[in-house]
Parts: sequence; C-alpha cells; structure tokens
Amino acid sequence: MYLYTEPDVMLAVEDTEIPAHESVLASQSEFFKAELHRGSTESQGRRIELPGISAGDVVTVLNWLYRAPKVPHYHSDADRFSKEAAENLRGIMQACDFLQIEGARKEYSAYVEESLNKIGTANFPKLLPKHASSIAIQLNEVYKCGSAISKEPMRKLVGGIEMGGMMKRQFTDSLITALEQLPDPDGRCFRDLAAALIRGHLPDKLRDMELLY
Repeated sequence: MYLYTEPDVMLAVEDTEIPAHESVLASQSEFFKAELHRGSTESQGRRIELPGISAGDVVTVLNWLYRAPKVPHYHSDADRFSKEAAENLRGIMQACDFLQIEGARKEYSAYVEESLNKIGTANFPKLLPKHASSIAIQLNEVYKCGSAISKEPMRKLVGGIEMGGMMKRQFTDSLITALEQLPDPDGRCFRDLAAALIRGHLPDKLRDMELLY
C-alpha cells in the first residue's frame, strides 16, 4: 500500500485487511504502540483488529501517518458545511480518538477553523439554514477531541450569522435545533459559541444604551 519496506502488520477493519508498518503506526499512535508492544504479540504476521470504525476512515488516518498528500473532510469550498462533510469529519475524529493520534485530530480541527474563516469571503459568501446542522456537528467534534476553535473563526461565524439578512432567523433557528439534537454535546463548545455570540452582539447593545443617555 505504501512505498516502504515489506509490511509487518496487518490491520483488519470491517471486511478489509490493510498492510502497514510497525515503525509508522507506533510513531504517533498510542493505541498502536500499546498493541504492538504487547508481550503476547508475535513478531511476525501480526494482525490487529479495529472494531467500530470504518475502513475509509482508517485509510484517511493512515494517509496522515504516512505523510501522504493531505485530504480534508470536504471536497470543495461549497461543500465545507455539507452533511457529507460533517459525517466525514465525525468518522475521522472517531478513528483518531480510538487510535489515539493527537496530531491528526489537531490537523482536522484546523480544517474546521479554515472553513469558518472562509465565511463572508468570495469562496463562501453566505450561511444558509442548510449549513447549520453541519456547523453544529463539526464544532462539537473539534471540542470532543480535546481541541478548540480560536476566537477569530468564531467571530467569523457570528459575523456570518449577522449578515444572513432574511435568512438570519431561519439559520439561527436551524442552528439551535441542531445543537439541541447533538447526541453527545461538549460543554466547552457551547461555552465558546455563547461567548462569541455575546461578543458579537455586545457592541451594538452598548451603542443602543449610549443613545439613551
């Protein structure tokens, strides 16, 4: 699969077997490091089963480990906040969490920040209600993996909501519904999003108060 020496480990995922190399797997994965250094593991023909994650997500993570060309969880700028992008990110983050690969989690969190920073630009001029669910899922996945969204991308998200015009109320309602429906919400995600929304509204509120005096 990869241009290294002869593979010395076989990964069993779903109905697929993927050959790999101990030196690569153990270099950045605490899971593989533990599995490969078990006393009961034979030195030759080793096979590791990976239940509960998809073969596609494992291949994505292996590509990261092997330093293959980076592939984000979306296909294009227009696809950044699609349902497919959200599900792709969720699967990749779950694989990274299971395999304990911190570097890949951070890199895919950076992809989400990059997407948020595109809001309001020529690449992604406007948020629509159909984007709300994907945004909620992607934000939550970033926080669940132990990362966080920095203030500037959060500000861009709030700014995008404010620029929604007639769609603002619909997007806001859709985002609230999506957040309420998250099966495993992360409290830090809600905290930071709430703080960004307050920061975004506070200047206007302060100006309104000044006009009263």
